[in-house]
Amino acid sequence: MRSKILAVSQCKINSRLLVLCLVAFMVSCQSVKSGKVSVLVGDKELWHATEAGASWQSKRGPGEGYIESLTKDLHDQRRLLLCRGGIVWMSKNEGRSWGSAIFKTVEEQGVAATFHPTKPNTLLLATNRRFLISTNGGKDWTAASPGLEFKWRPLTILVSDMKADRVYVMTRGDGVYRSDDGGNHWMATNSNLPKGIGAAPVAPIESTVLNPKNPDLVYIAVEARGIYKTVDGGANWIRVSQGLPDTIMYRTFPWILAIDPMNPQRLIVWASWPVHSDRIDSAFFLSEDGSTSWNKIAADPAQGRVFAVQFVDAKVGLAVAITEGGAMVLSNR
Repeated sequence: MRSKILAVSQCKINSRLLVLCLVAFMVSCQSVKSGKVSVLVGDKELWHATEAGASWQSKRGPGEGYIESLTKDLHDQRRLLLCRGGIVWMSKNEGRSWGSAIFKTVEEQGVAATFHPTKPNTLLLATNRRFLISTNGGKDWTAASPGLEFKWRPLTILVSDMKADRVYVMTRGDGVYRSDDGGNHWMATNSNLPKGIGAAPVAPIESTVLNPKNPDLVYIAVEARGIYKTVDGGANWIRVSQGLPDTIMYRTFPWILAIDPMNPQRLIVWASWPVHSDRIDSAFFLSEDGSTSWNKIAADPAQGRVFAVQFVDAKVGLAVAITEGGAMVLSNR
């Protein structure tokens, strides 16, 4: 299936993004209805779909600086957790407003947070130092014993309501950790993962998705190494990058993964790779066979960074991506 860029909303005009903005003027902008994909994260802003799903608008959100993570409650998608500048906030209305910070200390930084899949008041948090749990909605945080401490910065936390006490923490150098008791005891699950380019013992993980119907099936994008997959909860990892750029000798922009919740055999990755010392190419690739093979579906004319990708309803298109130029919809034609 070939795909093309269908529309871009709220473009930032500059020479690199002019072609995107022209597309936006020539084609009616489409997006996603609220309740499907209502909030996505950019570099320093949150992107909200309007109620009618006709366009996307950016909002600053709470705090300052880069946004490290944004997570939805699996059962109440109005509830969001945002990590930014080391501080954690919660919203109960899809990010329209935010309460006071639920984690803010000078000793450590909140990096990735999520909701427990079956216990509404239980929150899980990875700081730059350790893994913490709150059982009262973020009022108090405790570290389990023996718990989990990090040498390298965490990236994200994955949970599934199929196995409520299964928790994964992905990191930027420690690899993958897994807990089967809600975050009390942990084990490293890095078999066959490559070493990092620099000092990291395991190549940094750039993005990750969990199969919504199978908590043992996880995909990760590994820095300068491509896509890896596990079918046994991290006990073994295999490289699944057929059709993707290969032989990447140095770091580029982080690759961004997305999985179709309605058909988990479908995945998208936005990939970037060096052509020579002063040029980086990028494109979107689609797999329809659970990552066995990948096909290029659209080049990225912006030649800029993508921060988030999400499958959307077929009536809207194939997927929406948040880029340096704004919200971009990929056609499913």
